[in-house]
Amino acid sequence: MWSMRLNLFVCFLFVVPVTGTLGGCGTPQPTTKAVGARAGGGGSKAVGPTAEQAKPGKDIYFLLDGYSTCPNFSDTEGAIANTNMTKILADLVAELKVKKKPDPTYLLSCFTPAAGSIYFTTSEFPNFTQYVAINDFTAKVGQMVGKEANASVHIVGYSYGGWTAMKVAKEIELAAGTNLTSLVTIDPISATNCTPSDFLGSATGQLAPGCNEAPTDFGADGLAAIKAKAKLWGNYYQDELNPLHSGSIDGAENSDISLSEAALTAHLAIVTDTDVRKKIVSAITR
Repeated sequence: MWSMRLNLFVCFLFVVPVTGTLGGCGTPQPTTKAVGARAGGGGSKAVGPTAEQAKPGKDIYFLLDGYSTCPNFSDTEGAIANTNMTKILADLVAELKVKKKPDPTYLLSCFTPAAGSIYFTTSEFPNFTQYVAINDFTAKVGQMVGKEANASVHIVGYSYGGWTAMKVAKEIELAAGTNLTSLVTIDPISATNCTPSDFLGSATGQLAPGCNEAPTDFGADGLAAIKAKAKLWGNYYQDELNPLHSGSIDGAENSDISLSEAALTAHLAIVTDTDVRKKIVSAITR
């Protein structure tokens, strides 16, 4: 198993350039035109937003899964299927149909056991899986958002995906008229402070603090920046006595979820809990 992870990690050191789905330029900033001076008068008059600038844009959903949640595929042919986030996507599609809204524009992601890169697929090319280094992921998300004027962005992340959601929320540059409407983190775990090796140590009795807390690597300023950008930030976490759990986050609307699961499986159970999933879908479709 460790040999497989090492091979994946070596592979990820040579990331293939991502093409297709997320290519494109960012949306230009809306500009204000000035009307020349009228006869007999001076000065200029500002023109308001054009019809295109004022028109509401799409809702775009980023559904980011956790560590080792990718299906067992050896290449990038095929869709990401049967993961936590594909199930939330199915719930989302059903709720949008009830509300008579179109199918969502989305990006769906997961981590392999190597945890060095993020695999993802999109609504534009749902049967084509791409991958990119973690540090380049925000730029890819930004390119997708930049295709749509006045978009409403919704980000949901679980475990390592919750940490990634926070990273994207902090770093993404939103064009004028585009908003981070909702951010949902589900038992977020820092990929920096709780590496797979750290977790394995915790599982054998050598407690790794980073695996038993909400991500702390953003700092107070980083959390404040996320809070200022997100109109809604819901954080769902569990703190059962087990080697892996998150916690409350300053600036988020925190919900400590009590689960009937055994402590060792609580981190896995929170993202599949029916009530939690209903709350998530409700939050991102308001």
